[in-house]
Amino acid sequence: MEKQILLSDLLILKKIFFCKNINLVILDPELRLNIDTDKSIMIYLSRAELEEDITGWPHQNVLVDFSVWDLSKYKNHDKIVSIIGFNKSLDKSDTELYYVNNPDKSLRWIFPAENSDPIFLSLYNSDSLKATIFKKLIRGSYALGIKKWCASGSIFMYRKEQSVAPFALQGLSFEEWAIFTGTVGENRKAIIALSENGACTHFMKVPITMSAQKLVGAEYFHLKCMGDYNFEYINIPKVSRNENGIVLSNVRPNAFEKSAIIKDVHINAILELYGKTISRKQLREISAWKTIKKGLPILTENPTAINDIPKEKLQLISEHISNLSHTFESNDNYVVAFAHGDFTPWNMYFTVSRLYLYDWELSVPDMPVLFDLFHFNFQNGILVERLKYEEIKKGVERCMNEEAVQLFLKAHKINWQKYYRFYVVYIICYYLPKYMGQIRLHQQVHWLLDVWEAAARDMSKIPVLKA
Repeated sequence: MEKQILLSDLLILKKIFFCKNINLVILDPELRLNIDTDKSIMIYLSRAELEEDITGWPHQNVLVDFSVWDLSKYKNHDKIVSIIGFNKSLDKSDTELYYVNNPDKSLRWIFPAENSDPIFLSLYNSDSLKATIFKKLIRGSYALGIKKWCASGSIFMYRKEQSVAPFALQGLSFEEWAIFTGTVGENRKAIIALSENGACTHFMKVPITMSAQKLVGAEYFHLKCMGDYNFEYINIPKVSRNENGIVLSNVRPNAFEKSAIIKDVHINAILELYGKTISRKQLREISAWKTIKKGLPILTENPTAINDIPKEKLQLISEHISNLSHTFESNDNYVVAFAHGDFTPWNMYFTVSRLYLYDWELSVPDMPVLFDLFHFNFQNGILVERLKYEEIKKGVERCMNEEAVQLFLKAHKINWQKYYRFYVVYIICYYLPKYMGQIRLHQQVHWLLDVWEAAARDMSKIPVLKA
């Protein structure tokens, strides 16, 4: 049988659904488990092996069952607190959860079969034609009562003494929930959507990795700081936290637009943010420069990837970054301000007069200005419109020539190309070392690398500007 379930996905379910001192035990006679992590785990291939060992287990175990056998007798076993079945339900008291897979068969979304609304679509922000059709089909299936059509499969969960709702949600108010298991990589986090009265009201971020814990902690801190400002053009989430992660209000307005083009409201919001947080720093004082210095040795001293990043591509980027690194001077002055850090169409909604921004985990309080405007053009151009670097650069230039941006540049005596150079070097030094150490890469990473290489090559040709 095809291996359909990743061990890494089961470990994420364990983290979300159960407290920290719970152990995971797997019964897998049909070899359905894909062991994609070196995490030590107890796996049994036969019922006899399991029954022989069970008395010696530590307390508080979750049994993941890939067999077709009747394991209902284990419901009352003192060593088992929950049974998760991928083939069948033990009895009618079990809770059925639907899951939807990614193209690579990893788990993407998980939600109760009894949900009355497709709340998991709140975790899907793409607005492409394909995505729009998909959303309409899902909503149609719920309206027609055939919602199982949208699922890749079912999980049946039995749990002692408490509801099947994720442990991470204890103490929160909600009626329905759905889980996004997160994007594979160093910064992986799960996101749980919560709804009341048919509307998604909050999201909970549960960090999976140590790196994600730092990012989620930074998002909490920065949103708390930003809450002190009275913005005219920006709406940000309200935030709270517990031991499992952070809880964010849903900023989505009732009526809104999304756009792949930077409009006046985007520029007004960025300039308002700058107006409240702007300062000047020498390069050596800027936190983003420390990130660049951390990435430079990895990229310039015999760079090696453990995946399918072409050696030739890596070498070209290495050479460009090495050359560019010598163009920076530690005592050079930069205008800095608060940056969202991932200012992209899929992290915002807008109306004519207001921008609703979420996902602040990559925010930086002292980033050289214009970063977010550069990033919008790059990420949208690469990942949505699939543009070549030359077209993306034209978009950057159009943005820099907007009247409000020009007034800002003149007021602060900024030459935007100097800040553009910083953006290109930073984005490569931050992300590429992470991608080099990641076993599985999405196709989009190769799209990014192609444009980054062209951008770094272009920057190497432009004279260094001090303003």
